[in-house]
Amino acid sequence: VMVIRVATVHDPFPGWGGDPLDLPSPILGITPFVGFVLDGVALIGCALAVWSARALPLRWALFLALAAVSVAYHALVKNRGNVDAAALGIHWFTSIACALGMMAACRIDRVRAIAIAGVLGILALLAIKAPAQVFLEHPETYAAFKEDKVRLLTSQGWAEGSSNALAYERRLSQPEATGWFGLANVYATLAAAGVAAFVGLLIAAIKARASSRVLATFTTAGLLSITALVLAGSKGGYAAAALGLVLVVLGQLLQRNRTPASRGANRLQQFAPLLGVVLIVGVLSAVVARGMIGQRLGELSLLFRWFYLEAAARIFAANPLWGVGPAGFKDAYMLAKNPISPEDVISPHSILFDFAAGLGIGGLALGAIWMGVVMRSARGMFAPSVAAPQRLLQTAQVASDLRTDLRLVMIPAVIGILTTSFLEQQIATASSTVVRLLGMAAFGGIGAAVIALTRGKKNTSTIGLLSLPMSAAALAVAVHLQIEMTGIVPGAALWCGLMLGAAGGTALQGGDASARDA
Repeated sequence: VMVIRVATVHDPFPGWGGDPLDLPSPILGITPFVGFVLDGVALIGCALAVWSARALPLRWALFLALAAVSVAYHALVKNRGNVDAAALGIHWFTSIACALGMMAACRIDRVRAIAIAGVLGILALLAIKAPAQVFLEHPETYAAFKEDKVRLLTSQGWAEGSSNALAYERRLSQPEATGWFGLANVYATLAAAGVAAFVGLLIAAIKARASSRVLATFTTAGLLSITALVLAGSKGGYAAAALGLVLVVLGQLLQRNRTPASRGANRLQQFAPLLGVVLIVGVLSAVVARGMIGQRLGELSLLFRWFYLEAAARIFAANPLWGVGPAGFKDAYMLAKNPISPEDVISPHSILFDFAAGLGIGGLALGAIWMGVVMRSARGMFAPSVAAPQRLLQTAQVASDLRTDLRLVMIPAVIGILTTSFLEQQIATASSTVVRLLGMAAFGGIGAAVIALTRGKKNTSTIGLLSLPMSAAALAVAVHLQIEMTGIVPGAALWCGLMLGAAGGTALQGGDASARDA
């Protein structure tokens, strides 16, 4: 489901991309109905993972129930008939629930490696998409726009030379990587996570004296992620990637000469969740401080985000019980915004404020779960690089398990990418087909490298090597979600939930849960 969501476009109003009398719009990608089906499948998987692990604390179950009530109220009562509100609300709920499902599933070491391979593997497809989009697709798209400019603008209800038309053309003329999200800043979140994760994995592989193939895979993946980040051109993305790299270096320094049972390790593990809180509070405090300075500085990006947060707080204060609905922020913002704010936006650009303004108390419940997952993911920052050595099975059985795990990584990759090709067959080109094929191969390569890294010498498990890279990347994502829309955009939101859940699962050191149960 994640692969399908991330690797194709989302169409909230099928057939109505513009005036169909002026410019017929083909139905492509994920329509609301397809989105409901995908979210339903994801929730079934989440429920199975949580049920099998018996790992859902009561408080989180209650928070999920509160959020479900709020989503259902907007979908069936307050915004009945508003498909956009229902689709967004259900997807928000699904992304948070799947974070818990992923964390529960990752109690088992083999599942943890497979899950991380899948979450990181899709980043390779996105990274390969970037140069094709900037250097091949963008020139073709802009040339087509220039040839039929008047009709394209008319289909949107804009007159040539109007402010909306000029703004649209200015954005369209900018070559930037957006993946299938259509938003460079959202795409940059995933690219920044790739930079931190693959650099961290490369360092771990060097320390573990992994094979040259594994080293080459992580090196290539890191370079692709850096390229994707540069082509996106997002300042916030650069900052998130830098934070992730700093956390990787910090974690390496703290892990030096430390064993799982050392006193320093235990002390750091106890305080590790606070790191997630400090980073989230820190970035939000920076936005607030920028707002207090006002217009005395020339910088506008953080100032505008202060306007968004300020308005979101007013919206929540006016609608604390139910919020204004997942799709209601834009209209509410026009009434609650600062008078000097020149924009009308659909999101406060902070996942916590999005949830609160959109779903009220139910949104606060979702935010509490999200914060809990972030705190759990931070524990991997201070986990020992290798847990107490675990003997695996005999060599022949290990080889068989490795092949099985690789198949379990590739099955969703192949099915997902082929499905997205079918959903976008009307606009398929030679370059888009090559991108998907290369992405599928890169997905498998990263999956193989991740799983190989967890198999140490003498048939021991080295799953602990994944902890630091995943935690650093997850914290970088969590921080970026406080200044961008990535956490609520369809597809990207689900990836973020699974990423944070997988990082939270890496903090569960101590061996295979099924072995302990036995």
